[in-house]
Amino acid sequence: MVIDKKLYGENHPIIAVRYNNLVLIYSGKQEYDKAIQYSEKALKIYRNAYGEDHPEIAISYSNLALIYSDTGNYDKAIEYLQISLEMGRKYYGEDHPKMANRYNNLAVVHYLKGDYNSAANCYEKAYNIILKFDDTNTKDIETIKANYLAAKERMKNNP
Repeated sequence: MVIDKKLYGENHPIIAVRYNNLVLIYSGKQEYDKAIQYSEKALKIYRNAYGEDHPEIAISYSNLALIYSDTGNYDKAIEYLQISLEMGRKYYGEDHPKMANRYNNLAVVHYLKGDYNSAANCYEKAYNIILKFDDTNTKDIETIKANYLAAKERMKNNP
């Protein structure tokens, strides 16, 4: 990273990519404070480079959300995933495969939080989107379907 900073400067998007690589390492080591720190640095660089409205910004919010989810801060994770989801709608529209991934991530966090109704709604949206585009990817389809059914079952048992 030292060489990249000398070549590109502190605020170049390639530095944000390097920070995101560190995020993966620290998340894997469960050093979430460091992962959040580097993820926020990457987000700041992307904002400076691209403004507030760019797909990299949406991805950065998703990455931060997943870290917060790992720490048990589900409300913060949901907040960031909803921002990413709204941005994704602008770039791709509601029925794009990338939106299925975003809905699935949001469903997982709602499920972990114990909000099974919201989880089921998000899983259902993810499932319907992925079916439109990739009916050959049976692993993803079946996983989302199983998660949706599990959330529905939890709703019955936990009204």
